[in-house]
Amino acid sequence: MGNKLTYYNIYGFVLAVDSGIKKTFETEYWRFKVSEPKKVDLYVLKTDKKDLPVKLRLDTRGIYIPFGKNENTVFYEPGVKSDWVLYSVEPLIHWKDKCFLHCGAVSKNGQAIVFPAEGGVGKTTMATFLVSKGYEYLSDDWLIIGKDGNAYPFFKTIHVFDYNLKNKTLAKKVLGKKRTLYSLWFKFLDLVPKIFPNRFIRIMAERAKPIFSVDFTVLHPNAKLGKVCPIKKIYWLKKDPTIKNPILKKINSVNISEKMPYITALETNHFYKNYFEWVYNHAPNKEIEKRVETEKEILKQAFHGAESYELKVPVKIDANKVFKLIK
Repeated sequence: MGNKLTYYNIYGFVLAVDSGIKKTFETEYWRFKVSEPKKVDLYVLKTDKKDLPVKLRLDTRGIYIPFGKNENTVFYEPGVKSDWVLYSVEPLIHWKDKCFLHCGAVSKNGQAIVFPAEGGVGKTTMATFLVSKGYEYLSDDWLIIGKDGNAYPFFKTIHVFDYNLKNKTLAKKVLGKKRTLYSLWFKFLDLVPKIFPNRFIRIMAERAKPIFSVDFTVLHPNAKLGKVCPIKKIYWLKKDPTIKNPILKKINSVNISEKMPYITALETNHFYKNYFEWVYNHAPNKEIEKRVETEKEILKQAFHGAESYELKVPVKIDANKVFKLIK
């Protein structure tokens, strides 16, 4: 294939990434790194071709996403943002017997406890809080769920944004002595759009803000990483602005399995936007078209037998109150 390739085996789905973009993938997937396998499911390769169809706003460089039936290679132009390439590649990772679940998750005594939710409800808060109580870490954003009823840890870095760094303890762990310098840089970038109130300037200022990728164990040095284990309990987190204290109600797990694939699609809407544009000019991809229904069936089988609850929480979740309710 030209450049030296690095391989990552994510529970049977094998990625091959060339040296031009290896660093970003290594940061996220180093725990899945393997020697050269017999079969590769997806390649990520640099190309000399120009004007690839999928682009970031205000960038002339792009990537090619393989939506076609017999395609298995993502191509990227030199200089394109590598973290964006990875972000675009992840929705192409798929299995016949597993799927992604947007959730926080921990394990205890070899059994998984998962907190599926849409964004901003409290899945990361609950995962990190429970880790501080001695639970093992499985995920704070995406978990892989198998038909066999197991939770498959998807250890990735935590992405820390400028607004997260307003927490001084977090800023110290992530940036160390450089936190003062970065604080000034962020203040400057926030000031620019106020002086020049132009939409494109605002976009450029936001893109100039660095995003820091930090391994979970850096933020939580005493955290224990969990292993593949059966799902025992599911707490479907739902935000309710009318309540002050969390409310727990037992439900049928089918309710969760029917809803969560739509959250997965919503969280990967950038992927589907590009896919729909491609379909308009070409033809549907049967696997992508059936994803929601496939994921419903996988989750239905995976959750069967697990204790399932709807857990309503206030807008600002109090992890300690939730813990007292569920322990």
